[in-house]
Amino acid sequence: MASQILLVDDELPVLNALKRVLRREGHEILVAQTGQEALATLHQAELAVIVCDYGLGSMTGAEVLAKAANIRPNTVRITVAQVEYGS
Repeated sequence: MASQILLVDDELPVLNALKRVLRREGHEILVAQTGQEALATLHQAELAVIVCDYGLGSMTGAEVLAKAANIRPNTVRITVAQVEYGS
């Protein structure tokens, strides 16, 4: 059975790009564009990994992952953030 991975990002192009890459590796990919949507998915699915953008709007990625730890303590949690280097 393929690992289920939840991708959380409020930018659809980013979600689609990550989804394409990870599906090629044989994973089953679920997506959420908000923290609330991600938490609802966590209640419904056994996930191997949740990859969450740090900036989501109403919740930070850190808040989503903290709540995720209470819902699915064995799920690996990864946060990603955009890093801008000097101009």
